[in-house]
Amino acid sequence: MPEPIEERSDPQLLLKPSDGRTFTQTTNRQHAKRCNKHVEQFAKEGHVPNKWTIEHYCYDALPIYTTLDTTALPVAQGAYQAKNARSVCGDKKVWTLEELAAQELSLVCWDGEKSHPLVDKDSRVIAVLVGQPQDNAYRASARVAYKVVMQRGSAESFQQDEMHHRRSSFPILNTGVIHSKGTIQPVTLDNGEHAALAHCLLPDKDIQQLATFVSGTHSSWQYKYNNFKYTLCI
Repeated sequence: MPEPIEERSDPQLLLKPSDGRTFTQTTNRQHAKRCNKHVEQFAKEGHVPNKWTIEHYCYDALPIYTTLDTTALPVAQGAYQAKNARSVCGDKKVWTLEELAAQELSLVCWDGEKSHPLVDKDSRVIAVLVGQPQDNAYRASARVAYKVVMQRGSAESFQQDEMHHRRSSFPILNTGVIHSKGTIQPVTLDNGEHAALAHCLLPDKDIQQLATFVSGTHSSWQYKYNNFKYTLCI
């Protein structure tokens, strides 16, 4: 997070430290106030989408309609968390496209660029296909982040349950703060033998670039659908 800028009355000052270095420090009072306000807002609210982002990326997104009745889904006491479905025959089966089509599932062709909210039978958003930014810098960060993760991950030793899970068959590492079943307050996850890997990857600027986009995307869709027509269900 950026540091607050010191407010000064003179518009610009060229500083010359004793070691011979020189640098320009912006000291305009109004600019400093705007920057400090932005820093304070970010610390309090996180990523807050602006009006242009909402209108350009959310309002223009074409929804994909489904017949799902979300009110009939089983939820835990308090209706805040969905219940895990019971295991049934075929849960771990690898399905082909033809077999899924035979189950009356629809194939959605997506270019990975345009965003599409998936809505239930009552037009409530249940998921969003978020298109990647049309920005060469973002694509470059994605490529570099992939190489860093592959390089660092190849030196790690993962357990079977870390390799094979509901997301897919690749190593996954949960990190950060969590508040779920069994906790009475938010706690920081202990990554154990993978703590050094997490500490190495999290500060990486390219990984932070991807994480910032995900955070901003979540804020944008949550902002729209919590304040306007739909409800975002995660």
